[in-house]
Amino acid sequence: MAKQATDYVNHVFTKDNKGWEILYSWFTDALMQKNGIVKVWWDEYEEVQREEYRGLDEVSFMALISPDEIEVVEHTEYPEGDYILHDVVVKRDTYMGKIRVENVPPDEFLIARESKSIEDAKFICHRVEKTLSQLREMYPDENIEAEDLGGGFNEDEYSMERLARYEFDKSAKYWSGWGGGEGDDETLRTYWLHESYIRTDYNGDGLAELRKVCSVGDYVLANEEIDEIPFVSLCPIKIPHKFFGLSVADLVMDLQLMKSTLMRNLMDNMYNQNFGRYAVLEGQANLDDFPNTTARWCGSRKIPQRYHAPRDPATGAVHFPDAGILG
Repeated sequence: MAKQATDYVNHVFTKDNKGWEILYSWFTDALMQKNGIVKVWWDEYEEVQREEYRGLDEVSFMALISPDEIEVVEHTEYPEGDYILHDVVVKRDTYMGKIRVENVPPDEFLIARESKSIEDAKFICHRVEKTLSQLREMYPDENIEAEDLGGGFNEDEYSMERLARYEFDKSAKYWSGWGGGEGDDETLRTYWLHESYIRTDYNGDGLAELRKVCSVGDYVLANEEIDEIPFVSLCPIKIPHKFFGLSVADLVMDLQLMKSTLMRNLMDNMYNQNFGRYAVLEGQANLDDFPNTTARWCGSRKIPQRYHAPRDPATGAVHFPDAGILG
């Protein structure tokens, strides 16, 4: 029984979900951003299948279309000897569900500052960007119109944490050259959906219950009581009684600053050694005779020599071993 349970969990995690990619992103977020967040929930969805049948007798035809989930799309009946046969095309709506596991980017996860863990947090929010079409699919009972949701602007798009993830390839929404505009298609207009988990006394019985509130701006799409918060956190270096711990970057940040400063000065010294600075006697030398590169500097001065090339001392041999010590 234990082996079967293990095999089932492995199948759900690695086959129904992208298990390896989830673990990779989870651990990477934790090592670089203090905490890695994963969302786990039961996802119910509707699956529509088209089915086509030919030559059905009356009994088979009635048995096929009797279930509530069957909708007849096309139907043709014709005589065949003493019988009436049916050619039919139907659409079958099947409601299915499965366990979903998904990484949550650190900039899309909010938690009350005083929280010690996810379980005892008074407020947790997962904010995610959705199109108007996706919102309508998620909340089919709501008659969602674009004017009800506002302009779709949210200052979270400009958060430094979010922009840092896109900086290396300039793929954020408002970087120059970004090609993801919605154009005139209203259904592709994007909005920030806030999926908030709040402990509050909503029904006035004197006890705070856990509620899930989904909203876009001031427009509330759902408000329901739930049993648990569907997030799991991973932290490489825990700080007692705190939700956020330390990342590996926090441990080496001071060394990295020292190494960056040292290497920058070493490189500046090498530039000055390879491209010496010149002091030119004013009115006694033609500046066009000197190389004009960004690493050189020419300046006038009034001394007996027509030009002078002061040299900086070479410090590479002294400080390169220090750079090796810093790793």
